[in-house]
Amino acid sequence: MADFIAVPGLVRSGKALPAVVRVLVVSCATVLWAWLGAGVAMASVTTTVSFTAPGVYSFTVPAGVSSISVTAVGAAGGSDINSCTGVGGEGASVSAALSVSAGEQLEVGVGAVGAPGVCGTNSGGAGGSGGGASGGSAAAGSGSAPGAGGGGASSVGLPELSIGFNSLLIVAGGGGGAGGLGVIGSDGGNAGAVGVAGSGWAGGGGAGTASAGGTPGALDSSCTGAAAGTAGAFGLGGVGGAGPIGTNNLGGSGGGGGGGGYYGGGGGGGSCINSGSGGGGGGGSSFVAQGVLTATPTSVAASVTITYEVPTAALSGSTVSFGTEPQGVATPEQTLTVTNNGSAPLIVNSAALSGTDPGDYLLDNRCQSPVAPAASCVIGVRFAPQAQGASSATLTLETNAVTQPGAVALSGTGGAFPQGPTGAGGPAGPQGPTGARGPAGKVELVTCKKVTKTVRRNHKRVHVTKQVCMTKLASGPVKFTTTAAAARATVSRAGVVYATGYAWRTHNGLRTRLVARLRMSPGRYTLALTNRPGHNRLAGKEQLTIR
Repeated sequence: MADFIAVPGLVRSGKALPAVVRVLVVSCATVLWAWLGAGVAMASVTTTVSFTAPGVYSFTVPAGVSSISVTAVGAAGGSDINSCTGVGGEGASVSAALSVSAGEQLEVGVGAVGAPGVCGTNSGGAGGSGGGASGGSAAAGSGSAPGAGGGGASSVGLPELSIGFNSLLIVAGGGGGAGGLGVIGSDGGNAGAVGVAGSGWAGGGGAGTASAGGTPGALDSSCTGAAAGTAGAFGLGGVGGAGPIGTNNLGGSGGGGGGGGYYGGGGGGGSCINSGSGGGGGGGSSFVAQGVLTATPTSVAASVTITYEVPTAALSGSTVSFGTEPQGVATPEQTLTVTNNGSAPLIVNSAALSGTDPGDYLLDNRCQSPVAPAASCVIGVRFAPQAQGASSATLTLETNAVTQPGAVALSGTGGAFPQGPTGAGGPAGPQGPTGARGPAGKVELVTCKKVTKTVRRNHKRVHVTKQVCMTKLASGPVKFTTTAAAARATVSRAGVVYATGYAWRTHNGLRTRLVARLRMSPGRYTLALTNRPGHNRLAGKEQLTIR
C-alpha cells in the first residue's frame, strides 16, 4: 500500500505518513509581463520553492503573497525488469494559478514511482506513495511474472480537508503499473488513460475520472483461479489481479496496479503465462480547484514547484553620521528610504537598534504599512547623545523580502551640556538706613610692676623677680602714674588713632581725660602719653583692652 495519497488528510493508507521534511530550492527570476493595451514591459520578480523527493511537506504562504503558481508532476507506474513486465504509464504534469492567503499552511505531496514486478517471484510490485496501488501477485512456477505497482500522484492542498474535496487545490495523477509478461508485456496507462489489455483475455484497468475511480481490469477466464483487478477510488489506485499457475506448471501473470490521482486508476486483470499477460493498470485522474485543467503526460520525475511574486527591499544608504551634538539635545532628522523594486507588497516587520549605544538614537518608522511595488517609504533617524564621546549603533530591518536589506551603521559624538548666555548684572540697590548707635566702649587699664620674692631651692634661699600685671575697666577718666610730666594722651591700634586727650599732674598723680574720635570695637589698643607740644618725647605707654 502507498505511504500517502493524492489527498493528504482525507484518505490514509494503512501505513503512517513519513515525517514532514521541507526541501526548499529558492531562486529569483525576472519575467517580462506586458500590460494589456500599454505595450510597456515590467519586470516581475519571483521566487520558486521546489519539492523533488517523494514525501509530504508543509508550505507556509509568505506575508504579502495572495497568489501562487503551482506545477505538479505525478509519478510513473512500475516498468519492465528483465523483460518481466511491460512499460509503466507516465504521470501527468498540471499547472495552475491559485489564490491563497498570507500565513496559510499548505500540505504538499510528491508521488513515488511504482515498484516493478520481478520475474520468478510471486509478490506484485509495491505502489508508489501518493496513492499508487500494488501489482497483482503471481502463482509460483516457472517464469512467474507479478504485476508492477502504480505511480503515486503529486498534490497541493489544505491540511483541514473535507469530504466535499474543497480543500484540494491541485492534483497530478500517477501512471498505471505494467502487467506481468505473457507473450508480450502489457503497458500501464498514462495518467488519465486506461491500461493496455493483456495478450490473452486479461483486461487493462480503467482510467480514473473527475468523479470516479477507474474500472477493474477483467480476469483471464481461460485460467482457473485468475483474479480481476480492483476498482480505483478517491485518491487511491486499484490493486492488480492475481495470476494463477497455468499448464505445464507455468507461473501466473499479475495485473498492474492502478495509478494514484484525484481518483485512482483501476487495477489490471490477472492471467496465466501460457494464456497471456496480465493487464496494465489504469492511470489516475488530475484536478485543479481554480482555472481550467490541462493534464499532459510527461517523463519528467515527480515534483511540485511553487512560484510566487516577491518584493525587494533596497535601502538608500548603509551609514548615517551625525557629527558632534551636545548631550540631551536631539539633532535634526536624517532619513533612509526603503524602496520596493519587486512585484509584491513589501512588509517591514520591524526596525530595530542594536550595538554599543542604541539608546542614543531615535527612530521614526514610517514603513508600517505595506509598500506597493515601485513605491517607497521613509525611516527617520535622530541622534540624542546621553554622554560625551563617540557613539555608535546598528539599524536592522526585517522584511518579507527574500533578501533582507543590509544593516545601517549609525555614528555621532556626544558633546558637553549646552551653556546658556551670562545675564547682565542688575542695578545697585538703595542704601539701607543707618543702624542704631552701639553702646559706649569700655577701656581696660593694664598696669604692670616687678615683684621680687625669696624662695627656697635646693636648701638655699633664692630671690626670684616676676612682673605682675593688673587690669581694670575704665568708663571715665583713666589715671595712671608716670615719672614724666605729660600733656597729651592718645589711644591707637595698628597706627589708627581712635581717641585723644590731655593729662595733668595732681597731688594724687597724673589724670587723663580721653575723647573718642572713632567708634572703638572690642580689642586691644595702645595708650600713649607724650610731652607737651614741642618736646615730642614719649612719656609713657600702656596696653588697653576694650571689651
